[in-house]
Amino acid sequence: MFEFDSPPADHASLKAWMDAFGAEVDALNFAQARKRFDPRVVTFSTFMDVVSGIDQFENEQWRKVWPSASGFRWHTEKMRSAVSPDRLMAFVATTWGSTGYHEDGSTFDRPG
Repeated sequence: MFEFDSPPADHASLKAWMDAFGAEVDALNFAQARKRFDPRVVTFSTFMDVVSGIDQFENEQWRKVWPSASGFRWHTEKMRSAVSPDRLMAFVATTWGSTGYHEDGSTFDRPG
Protein backbone atom coordinates (compact mmCIF):
# COMPACT_ATOMS: atom_id res chain seq x y z
CA MET A 1 0.00 0.00 0.00
CA PHE A 2 1.30 3.44 -0.92
CA GLU A 3 1.36 6.20 1.60
CA PHE A 4 0.29 9.41 -0.09
CA ASP A 5 2.30 12.54 0.50
CA SER A 6 5.81 11.13 0.49
CA PRO A 7 8.30 12.16 3.11
CA PRO A 8 9.76 15.61 2.35
CA ALA A 9 13.17 14.30 1.22
CA ASP A 10 11.56 11.82 -1.17
CA HIS A 11 9.16 14.44 -2.52
CA ALA A 12 12.08 16.84 -3.08
CA SER A 13 14.00 14.15 -4.96
CA LEU A 14 11.01 13.36 -7.17
CA LYS A 15 10.41 17.07 -7.76
CA ALA A 16 14.03 17.52 -8.84
CA TRP A 17 13.67 14.57 -11.26
CA MET A 18 10.52 16.07 -12.78
CA ASP A 19 12.02 19.56 -13.02
CA ALA A 20 15.12 18.19 -14.78
CA PHE A 21 12.99 16.12 -17.17
CA GLY A 22 10.85 19.19 -17.90
CA ALA A 23 13.97 21.17 -18.79
CA GLU A 24 14.97 18.37 -21.18
CA VAL A 25 11.52 18.47 -22.80
CA ASP A 26 11.74 22.24 -23.24
CA ALA A 27 15.30 22.02 -24.65
CA LEU A 28 14.34 19.11 -26.97
CA ASN A 29 17.11 17.10 -25.34
CA PHE A 30 15.91 13.66 -26.43
CA ALA A 31 19.21 11.92 -25.71
CA GLN A 32 19.31 13.01 -22.07
CA ALA A 33 15.60 12.33 -21.53
CA ARG A 34 15.98 8.77 -22.82
CA LYS A 35 18.41 8.04 -19.97
CA ARG A 36 15.58 8.57 -17.45
CA PHE A 37 13.52 5.63 -18.70
CA ASP A 38 13.91 1.88 -18.76
CA PRO A 39 14.35 0.80 -22.40
CA ARG A 40 11.24 -1.39 -21.94
CA VAL A 41 9.01 1.52 -20.87
CA VAL A 42 5.29 1.10 -21.55
CA THR A 43 3.11 4.19 -21.61
CA PHE A 44 0.33 5.95 -23.50
CA SER A 45 0.74 8.89 -25.83
CA THR A 46 -1.03 11.55 -27.82
CA PHE A 47 -0.90 9.46 -30.98
CA MET A 48 -1.03 5.86 -29.74
CA ASP A 49 -3.02 4.04 -27.06
CA VAL A 50 -0.01 1.99 -25.99
CA VAL A 51 3.64 2.80 -26.57
CA SER A 52 6.15 -0.01 -25.96
CA GLY A 53 9.84 0.69 -25.63
CA ILE A 54 11.96 3.81 -25.46
CA ASP A 55 12.48 4.01 -29.24
CA GLN A 56 8.75 4.09 -29.91
CA PHE A 57 8.22 6.51 -27.00
CA GLU A 58 10.77 8.93 -28.43
CA ASN A 59 9.80 8.59 -32.09
CA GLU A 60 6.02 8.37 -31.81
CA GLN A 61 5.50 10.81 -28.94
CA TRP A 62 8.39 13.03 -28.00
CA ARG A 63 9.57 13.91 -31.52
CA LYS A 64 6.02 14.58 -32.66
CA VAL A 65 4.97 16.72 -29.69
CA TRP A 66 7.92 18.43 -28.05
CA PRO A 67 8.95 20.58 -31.06
CA SER A 68 5.42 21.98 -31.35
CA ALA A 69 5.56 23.76 -27.98
CA SER A 70 7.83 26.01 -25.97
CA GLY A 71 8.12 27.04 -22.35
CA PHE A 72 7.33 23.53 -21.14
CA ARG A 73 7.21 23.20 -17.36
CA TRP A 74 5.78 20.69 -14.91
CA HIS A 75 3.79 22.38 -12.14
CA THR A 76 5.86 20.66 -9.48
CA GLU A 77 4.83 23.18 -6.83
CA LYS A 78 1.41 21.43 -6.96
CA MET A 79 2.80 17.92 -7.42
CA ARG A 80 1.65 15.00 -5.29
CA SER A 81 3.91 12.01 -4.81
CA ALA A 82 3.99 8.64 -3.13
CA VAL A 83 6.69 6.08 -2.46
CA SER A 84 6.07 2.38 -1.89
CA PRO A 85 6.97 1.01 1.56
CA ASP A 86 9.86 -1.00 0.08
CA ARG A 87 11.06 2.20 -1.68
CA LEU A 88 11.32 0.39 -5.02
CA MET A 89 8.56 2.35 -6.71
CA ALA A 90 7.20 5.87 -6.63
CA PHE A 91 4.72 7.90 -8.57
CA VAL A 92 3.92 11.54 -9.07
CA ALA A 93 0.81 13.31 -10.24
CA THR A 94 1.06 16.83 -11.58
CA THR A 95 0.02 19.06 -14.44
CA TRP A 96 2.11 20.96 -16.94
CA GLY A 97 1.98 24.10 -18.98
CA SER A 98 3.51 25.25 -22.24
CA THR A 99 2.84 27.42 -25.25
CA GLY A 100 1.52 25.67 -28.35
CA TYR A 101 1.61 26.94 -31.91
CA HIS A 102 -1.09 26.87 -34.58
CA GLU A 103 -0.07 26.28 -38.21
CA ASP A 104 -0.22 30.04 -38.83
CA GLY A 105 2.29 30.62 -36.01
CA SER A 106 -0.20 32.07 -33.53
CA THR A 107 0.13 30.78 -30.00
CA PHE A 108 -2.20 29.16 -27.50
CA ASP A 109 -1.92 27.93 -23.92
CA ARG A 110 -1.13 24.22 -23.94
CA PRO A 111 -1.93 22.88 -20.48
CA GLY A 112 -2.05 19.25 -19.53
